Amino acid sequence: MVERLPDWEPRLVTLLEGAAARPFVLGEWDCALFAAACIEAVTGIDGGATFRGRYKTAIGYQRVLRRAGFADLFTPFDALLGERVSPLFCGRGDIVSDGERVGVMWASGPLFVGGAADDAGHEVGLVSGGLGALIWGWRV
Repeated sequence: MVERLPDWEPRLVTLLEGAAARPFVLGEWDCALFAAACIEAVTGIDGGATFRGRYKTAIGYQRVLRRAGFADLFTPFDALLGERVSPLFCGRGDIVSDGERVGVMWASGPLFVGGAADDAGHEVGLVSGGLGALIWGWRV
């Protein structure tokens, strides 16, 4: 398990506040890169550097994952954070998944990239997910 920075909470709050207006863009700001940014805010470790800006489509993402030696969206988080745990053991700042996407646990529950559409039709901001939909998580 990686260690949290002493000031992780205000760092994560700043990230989440900035994410409220940020559009979903594959390879720039998607669920994996959002979760990686949350990990960086909490620990200082940039787990998204290998992937950021290297794909623009879902197929491109799969290629980048395979080239890096990962099987799917979740295995980079296994490599960085260790064993998956029940979401019941996840608290604020931990990474969680509903089996289709990854997000971060916050006081209000899990947060994922996406949400309302902006004027250009892009998903913007964060959406809160239900605790009951979570399958696993990773302690940060």
